[in-house]
Amino acid sequence: MKNKWFSFIKSHKDQKPDVILFPHAGAGASTFASWGKKFQACGFGFYPVQYPGRESRMSEPICTNIRELAEELILSDPELFRGDLIFYGKCLGALIAFAAAEAMEQHYHHSPRLLITSSGAAPEDMRLEMADSENIDALLLKYHFVTEIQLKDETFREYYLPTVRNDYILQSSFEDSGYLLSCDIMALYGKDDTRLTPEMLRRWQSHTKGNYTDHAFPGDHFFESQNILDEILFMIKR
Repeated sequence: MKNKWFSFIKSHKDQKPDVILFPHAGAGASTFASWGKKFQACGFGFYPVQYPGRESRMSEPICTNIRELAEELILSDPELFRGDLIFYGKCLGALIAFAAAEAMEQHYHHSPRLLITSSGAAPEDMRLEMADSENIDALLLKYHFVTEIQLKDETFREYYLPTVRNDYILQSSFEDSGYLLSCDIMALYGKDDTRLTPEMLRRWQSHTKGNYTDHAFPGDHFFESQNILDEILFMIKR
């Protein structure tokens, strides 16, 4: 039975884990679509998450609470979420992946083997200024959710800006429960990313009882080129 929470799936019968991928703010599962063949070639199952209110789920209401979203996701397929998994969260997706790992442990008493955060600050650094209708676009610019060019583009404003605004509010309103994950955390970031510092990333260490590592790559916030993907896959398949 098809699960509406996933698009662009590439399953694999190998013994390697399934990778659940969480998109960044304003994005849907298609942001990872071109990665699928590389993951499958390495023997990983490939499951990009499709959040409600975008792409194939455009007709559904957008989510307004990260913990509710995470819980609905992990309850949507108990067999999958009791299996051998790696979570990969991009920027805001790192926070959603973190909440999903917490919900998975609480519901199934089972943890992903690894949480990978890509360009994602730890929960205490994810909270931003709360927005109202008058200042939200200025805050989106301040925190690099959008660019001036995007805000002037009519198509972007009509179709994508409402989702980006919602995701900003999602990130701003997240409350850390203080729960410590059991899984290892690996933080990935671009050396030229002006939004993050290594110190901010290392605060992920305080959110797990497992091991913490971080790795810097050439590039900015969206550093994952095809060659870098090969390097990341090499690291996680060992």
